[in-house]
Amino acid sequence: MKNMDLLFDKNKRDIIKYGKQYVSFKTKEKMWLISWKCNIFSGEDIYKLLCCLNYVNSKNKSFPICIKFNSIEFADKLVYIIFECICYYTINNTNHKIFFSFGHRDTIWTEGIKYTSLGLIANGYSTAMINNHFLKDISLQHFRKVIFNDSIKTDYLNTLVTDIFYFFNHLGIDDSTNEMLCDSISELVGNAIEHGHSDCLLDIDVTDSSYQKRNDTEDDYYYGINVVVLNFSNTSFNKKIRTKLSKDIEFDERYKSVKVAEEYHSQYYDSNYTEDDFYSLASFQHKISGSLKKTLQEESA
Repeated sequence: MKNMDLLFDKNKRDIIKYGKQYVSFKTKEKMWLISWKCNIFSGEDIYKLLCCLNYVNSKNKSFPICIKFNSIEFADKLVYIIFECICYYTINNTNHKIFFSFGHRDTIWTEGIKYTSLGLIANGYSTAMINNHFLKDISLQHFRKVIFNDSIKTDYLNTLVTDIFYFFNHLGIDDSTNEMLCDSISELVGNAIEHGHSDCLLDIDVTDSSYQKRNDTEDDYYYGINVVVLNFSNTSFNKKIRTKLSKDIEFDERYKSVKVAEEYHSQYYDSNYTEDDFYSLASFQHKISGSLKKTLQEESA
């Protein structure tokens, strides 16, 4: 995948701090050991791990890396997908092999980890097998596809919608719900590729129907549908809508409302809620597009 190196390049600030805290070199075994102790592995832990790996890479010792976890729970699907990307990049773009072991506690949000290439990596499968699985895997309850920006065809989204529709269809999801899911997912993929000009990873998993709502008195069970649409790009997700709204042109009411909202929200920007956060949220709003190619008439239709 394009620009995966940004994960490492943008997360170097604390390599000494976390490198010394978590990393050691085992002379006898001739390997790097990263010892991790946490109950919930979150985005913050992803940052610390990237700092640790950057620390190892800075030492110019091409020995295997072993990441030792205790029994953990990934915070959500995105976290374990990014962890998978980190492992994939390390295997393919550094001089290090990578191994890890952990006891993982499944939740309705993270059960899909069993379908990823992480199991192959942990068990020492070949790089070729890992790469094939990482780039594409479609099974009864899992849909994984990396869409390459350089090789997409004009109708690639229509083809993707058809593929996703049949994936959900064989699980018994009704047509109206299926169509809604397909439209939402394909729009996210299209936006990611259009705005980021980069490759896009789509991963969908459907859990087993073994979950109950908390304090549910009925004997009802539920399953989860978890989706990640991920790409890496030097172009920030909110850059196009921010640039568009800065233009001295006449906007329709939807865009005027966004500009009014930004003026109001700007009073409350701080370290926890920034201008970047506002424009990222604005980018997700219905019929709000950062594309300058679309006319106002097309967007109003």
